[in-house]
Amino acid sequence: LASSMSESEIARGVARLLRGLTAEQRDALSAAKKVFEAHGGVVDGFTDATVLRFLTLHGFEPRGVAAAHKQLKSTAAWRRKSGANELRASLLNGDKLLTSTEVTRLYCCLPFAINHSVTSDGDLLCIASVGQADIDRFFSSMDYAAWTTANLRHCEWLYLRLDQLSLLAGRLVRGCQVFDCHGVGVKHVMPRVLWRAKDATLIPDKYYPELFSRIICVDVFDIAVRAYNVIKPLLSKDMQARIVLHPPGGVPEILDKAVGLACVPRCYGGHVQVLPMEVRSLLGYELVPQETLDFDFFPGEPQHLGGYHHGAGLDMS
Repeated sequence: LASSMSESEIARGVARLLRGLTAEQRDALSAAKKVFEAHGGVVDGFTDATVLRFLTLHGFEPRGVAAAHKQLKSTAAWRRKSGANELRASLLNGDKLLTSTEVTRLYCCLPFAINHSVTSDGDLLCIASVGQADIDRFFSSMDYAAWTTANLRHCEWLYLRLDQLSLLAGRLVRGCQVFDCHGVGVKHVMPRVLWRAKDATLIPDKYYPELFSRIICVDVFDIAVRAYNVIKPLLSKDMQARIVLHPPGGVPEILDKAVGLACVPRCYGGHVQVLPMEVRSLLGYELVPQETLDFDFFPGEPQHLGGYHHGAGLDMS
């Protein structure tokens, strides 16, 4: 992750990112960083990209800058209380996503390919088969504290990864989240599930601006639409505008138009035959027992992420 970049590489990346801004925008970014730090925000080599996300969301005009400062202050306070600062520091020091046993347990309940590949327009593709989630196992193996830890670690890991890619690209890189909703049933939309699911949407909405450029939901049946409508009022208007619900069918065509099939797993009609080895290494698959990878990771029907994942041959030797 970001720990693999040297100080000189980071400095060159920051300079590359700043070159894409006007003088006024650079001044606004510098001022916003000072606001963030003055209110307890922890600054590191990637903070320029992080803070730029807040300004990009709200805009560089005076009203937008004021709104960005307000969100930066609340985010700095939340990060102190939530443990996000310590988690980011551990990732900068070389921890991987799957260093956390909570994330390992989550992946035994929910197929989730984070950092899968790069889309045709430069976003970082993330895919989750929510309709294949093993709900009973989720609640038996993950209490609320474990879920909170896994969710926070996901957000921190992805945000830092995107900040790193932003320095390398000289522009803000965002995630593109695809939710495969095939198989969503009554058990997936029970109140206890929606209560947990709100954390996965509200925390990024409040404290991780510009984490996703868009959220694409495919194979969305009526029951999933009703579940989304429960959570929708809790989301900001900006987040709502980035979410697109597609009715059942036509998944390859939808993904081809949205992200390009070159970055999509074969189970959705794409060209990627196996989960890339460099992605597995980046996430820390070597930290997970082989038996867990073979028999527990990514549950669900073979034509979804589970089958794609298990067909990849995960022998890390």
